[in-house]
Amino acid sequence: MENTTQKKKVVELETEVKKLSGQQNLQQRIHHHAKIK
Repeated sequence: MENTTQKKKVVELETEVKKLSGQQNLQQRIHHHAKIK
């Protein structure tokens, strides 16, 4: 049982990381576009 709970937590963490990195990418793109203008 413990093993599956750990895997679940890892998956949840990975999802959070993906969300955060996605948000950072968006901010960088917006910032980049703002610089060009």
